[in-house]
Formats: sequence, C-alpha cells, structure tokens
Amino acid sequence: MRFVSRKTGVAAAMLGISALALSACGAAPEESSSAGKYPDYVGCIVSDSGGFDDQSFNESSYRGLKNAEKDLGITIKEAESKSNADFATNLQGMMGASCNLTVTVGFLLADATADAAAKNPDSHFAIVDNQYEKNIDNVKPIIYDTAQAAFLAGYASGELLPRPAPLPPSAASRSLPSPSSWTASPTALPSSMKTRART
Repeated sequence: MRFVSRKTGVAAAMLGISALALSACGAAPEESSSAGKYPDYVGCIVSDSGGFDDQSFNESSYRGLKNAEKDLGITIKEAESKSNADFATNLQGMMGASCNLTVTVGFLLADATADAAAKNPDSHFAIVDNQYEKNIDNVKPIIYDTAQAAFLAGYASGELLPRPAPLPPSAASRSLPSPSSWTASPTALPSSMKTRART
C-alpha cells in the first residue's frame, strides 16, 4: 500500500481547486441565434383526447414544439383531438400539411399513427409514450422511464422530510416477542370467540 504525504495531498487538492477556479473564469460560450433559420421545416403535432392543456405528455410535447418554433424558427401545425374519433381525421389533415415530422402524443394514438404511417411511407412520425411490438420504419417511439424520475422524487422528498426522533433507551432495549407467540391459542381468545371457534 502506497501512502501519500500530507504535503503531496495538500498540493494535489490545491491544484484541483485552482483548475476548477480557472475554468470558472473562462468566457461564457456565445449564444448562437438560430431563430428564424429553419422556416421551411414543418413540425406537426396531434394530441390525444386529453388536449394540449392536460398537464402531462400532451402539454409538454406541445410546449416543446412551441419552443422549437420560437428558438429555431420552424413552422408548426397543430391538431387538438377532442375525442378518439378525431385521431384519424387529424392525422390525415397533417398529411396534407407537408409535415416534415408529425408527433402524435399518447398510446391512444398508436393504431391511428401506425395506419397513417403505413399509408404514407415517405412521411416521418414520432409517437410519445408508446412502443410498438414490431418497429415501424417511419415511426420513432419516444418512451420515458418514469420509474427513474419517481425514484429520484421519492429520494428527494425523503431528504426534505424531518427526521423522526430517536427512540428512548427504554423502548430501544425492548425485544420483540418470539414468532411462536404470534399465533393466538384458543386459551388466549375471549370467551365469545371460543364458542364461535368450536362451532
């Protein structure tokens, strides 16, 4: 086992701190203004019956498309479905809008998206929150591993909650009864239950 002297350890730590400090002093990267650069690109979106204000996948997907319109200057087309019966009609409308990419939101649109993709093999689609058993060449699934986010949220909330007070020594020293005493014997039952147990 190799030991590092205290002086060497302090020098290494100072070198690391200096490197971090100097990198923090570097000039900020220049913002590249790409607004208005892609006006010929048409991004389209079809919501499921939850609409674009569902505080879930529809809303976040719609907000992402609106950000692309603002930041990249793309042209957008949108169709908000009021019911499941609107899916095929809304998708057909997007096929007539010369969309470079049509994003469909939610697994409810899976069948309608697969049908539109089959009828329009030169069009490109992305579907949020759905994975087909067999891949479709012109449809890209967008899947989120919600278990990972839920784990992190649970961990963060556990860190924010107050810690319970430690048990007093008298309670901490008590031992649990043995498992053999966990089952109730007929003699331990109240008399009203004994008569029911016998019948």
